[in-house]
Amino acid sequence: FDAYAQIISLIKQAKRSIILIDNYISTDTLTMLSNRSASVSATIYTRQLSPQQQLDLQRHNQQYPPVAVNFCQRNHDRFLIIDDAVYIFGASLKDAGKKLFAYIRMQGTSPTELLSNIR
Repeated sequence: FDAYAQIISLIKQAKRSIILIDNYISTDTLTMLSNRSASVSATIYTRQLSPQQQLDLQRHNQQYPPVAVNFCQRNHDRFLIIDDAVYIFGASLKDAGKKLFAYIRMQGTSPTELLSNIR
């Protein structure tokens, strides 16, 4: 639970935008993102969405500020960008607290630079 709560705390700190790069998302991911302020945009970059995930996203977006989804094939690691801060995660956000994993704030990496490599 501590890992989950810590990630929620990061999400709540966002002032402008949240970008998640993660090939493995679930309703847990959407639940985490629903903790952001209504004025904060959210975008997920992922490999694909199953029909069930598309339905989950549609239902989430009907009730909460929408989460945009873009598809990319060029990423392996998971990243969370909160405004101008870039974090790298050892596991998918959906798995926070299930097993031991770490995340680190990356120094010297701009969100623009990172996103230009996956688009």
